[in-house]
Amino acid sequence: MTDPKMAAMWSEAFTNFTILMNPYLAMKQAMKYFWQNRR
Repeated sequence: MTDPKMAAMWSEAFTNFTILMNPYLAMKQAMKYFWQNRR
């Protein structure tokens, strides 16, 4: 089940996903604090 091509594809996809998710999560946290502080 360990096809090297598949493994490379998965690791690349996971890396891209992580790179995309980090700014998104950071923005979500920032928005949460922003809305809390506005009240």
